This record gives sequence, structure tokens and C-alpha cells, in this order.
Amino acid sequence: MKTAPETSSPATRGERTRLAILDAAEEVFAECGFDGARLGEIAERVGIQRPAISYHFRDKRDLYQAVLRRLLGDLFERTQAALAGRDPLLLRVERAVSAWLDFVAARPALAKIALREIAASRPEDGERLRGLLRPFYELVEELEATEGDGDDARPERRDPAQVTSVIAGATLFFVGAIPAFSPERDFDPSAPAAAEAHRRLILDVTRFLLGPAEPSGPRPGLRAPLPRLVPRPGPRRDGRR
Repeated sequence: MKTAPETSSPATRGERTRLAILDAAEEVFAECGFDGARLGEIAERVGIQRPAISYHFRDKRDLYQAVLRRLLGDLFERTQAALAGRDPLLLRVERAVSAWLDFVAARPALAKIALREIAASRPEDGERLRGLLRPFYELVEELEATEGDGDDARPERRDPAQVTSVIAGATLFFVGAIPAFSPERDFDPSAPAAAEAHRRLILDVTRFLLGPAEPSGPRPGLRAPLPRLVPRPGPRRDGRR
């Protein structure tokens, strides 16, 4: 029996083209930044004529905003799914951090675009940048709100900005910038060994920062005390301090 040929409605073809444009634009904006990106190159990667982009997006700025919305929306869905359920909050936080690590590894354009955004940020860009890291602020604030006053309660308040800078900032820099700074010229942060080592480190740090305090000694998951980043001042040459 002969089956009817598969057909695509104009709307379906249009949506596929729109998604292909977003995929190509995500790559180009990550590689070249907003100012350096060319609509012609994006169209070439999709296999369409440049004017066809205008059918889906008003201009380059509109396309860039759409790329950011999709990246942040996909990230939000991943982290919220990880936080769902009735497991202890810290366990759900660890799952959310793992979801963040998986997402950035799979979509390295996010790290590169975020670093470019941060470097070129202006006051009016603040809300867009806050959208990138808001999930981490909310996680820390939720931990503060739900933590009890028992023996394992932490005496100090966790600063969302400090926690976010360590957990999120480390991964953005690792994926988006370390390849350019690494002595190993072919260093690939997405390589399985490198990605797994980074995952273990970030989860250890997450437990250290967000886990319950212990009476003495390092907190669970931390293999050794963290070194001082700034040395203590020594005696001056004239003998005074």
C-alpha cells in the first residue's frame, strides 16, 4: 500500500527555519559578540538568504534578545526541574548545580555570551544579567529561609552574591575563558575528564558553602582546607609592622 508523501505546512517549515536561525545565531554571537556578528554569516550557516532573517526577527538586536531569552529559559527549566520534589533542600540544590553544569557543558555559548555581556555591561543591561544568575540567588535565599536553629545550623549568613560568584562564576570562566588562558593550547573544558573534574570540584565547594556547619574541622566533601588567597602581612624592613 502506497503511503502519502510527508508534507510540511508553511508554519512548520517557518518554525524550523526560525529555530535554525537561533541555533546559528547562538554560535555566531558566542564567537564574535554582538558587534562583530553579521546577519549574513548567520544566514549562510542556516543555508538561507540574509533577507529571510527579517521575516522572523526585526533586526540583529531582536535576534540577539531572542537568543538570550531561549538560553535563559532553557536553563531555568533545567534548574527548576532539578529542584522539584520533596528531597532535602541541600540535595535538590546539588541537583540544580549539576543541572547548571550539564547545561553550560552542552551549551558553551552561554558562558561565552555571558562573559561578553558582563565585560560590556551598562546600567540598562542589569536586568538581563541578573536573569542569568537569579536562580543561584534564589537557592541561597531559600536555604536561609528554611534552615532551622538546630545544632547543625550555620552561625553566619550566606551572602548570595558571594555564593553565586564562586559557583556560577567559576563555571562561566572555566568554560568560556580558560581555553584561552590554559598552558595546554588544545585544552577542551567539554572533554569528559576535564568536565568531570570540574563537576567534582564545584559540588565539593557547593557542599562547603551551603552545607551545615560542623563543630570543628573541614566541612563534608572538602578534601583539604582552602589556601589563603592574600598572604598575611609580614614585618617591615625597618622592624615595624
